[in-house]
Amino acid sequence: MEYDPAVVSYVQLLAVFTAERHVRKARRQYASAIWFDDAAQEAAARTALAERGLEGIVELAPAMEWHDAEEHHQDYNFKNSGAACLR
Repeated sequence: MEYDPAVVSYVQLLAVFTAERHVRKARRQYASAIWFDDAAQEAAARTALAERGLEGIVELAPAMEWHDAEEHHQDYNFKNSGAACLR
């Protein structure tokens, strides 16, 4: 997936993310996280987490350079129509 702020605002994205059932305390490689680009996004993320009682459950950190995963991980949901994360 790719985020396009012209289609969905950061606040709308946060609302969907924090409403999802998969947000829970988990081992590091499966943990939920929110990355922000600036102070406004950080403030919005902190507010969204506080409203849902998710502080300390969802990691909050500055965005860093993105590296795509290996090809066999790309478009996983489309390649695996029964993927659990679609439910």
